[in-house]
Amino acid sequence: MRTIFCSLLIFVCFGAFAQYSVPLTNGQTLTFINAESDNFEHELSGDTVIIQQLFFDGLDGLEIKFSERPMNIRLSYEIDFFQYTIDDNPAGPLEPTYWTKPSLFYGSILPDNYGNHLNTKQTFKYLGFNSQSDFANYFLTNYPKIKELSLLTQTNFINGLLEDERFQECCPEYIQQGKEFLSKEPYDFKTLGDLALELGFRTTLLELTYETGKRYVKIKR
Repeated sequence: MRTIFCSLLIFVCFGAFAQYSVPLTNGQTLTFINAESDNFEHELSGDTVIIQQLFFDGLDGLEIKFSERPMNIRLSYEIDFFQYTIDDNPAGPLEPTYWTKPSLFYGSILPDNYGNHLNTKQTFKYLGFNSQSDFANYFLTNYPKIKELSLLTQTNFINGLLEDERFQECCPEYIQQGKEFLSKEPYDFKTLGDLALELGFRTTLLELTYETGKRYVKIKR
């Protein structure tokens, strides 16, 4: 009896599950199951609802429900790359970003970008790759500008570091790291790891087709 009472108390206080609902511009509603509404903000802009993630927990890997299911759904991702240099300098995104080709989405659970949900298909598999590194290397192979920009960004940063007397005195390991980088040739950098890059998912875009036209849901991180 005590167990039943405690379970009922938890249900009353916290509900069966959290959910976050956003209105679409055609009067329909999209709901994310097990998402805390306080973790997000959204606004309507034309035919698009823009959702901004405020904290670490996002919407990838969660179940979605529509008040009226669209005729079809296409899913695409805006990809960016974060450049690392030294431990004391935060990683920053390289520009421009890149979009994946829109793919038909038949499921009810969004792919999981970062592997937080064990039973959910990870994004790189949804996009047709065997691993996250295969996905990243696809971009390095097909968009050589990424490597060019990464090397330029690091070279400019390291040249500034070598000219800064503060680093000469406090951080000889950074000076050595910089000299080792400058001694290499472009062909020595073949992977994201070699370039000190990390692939990120900046935006998820849902393209929803209804009889009355297309609507869009843009989830930004």
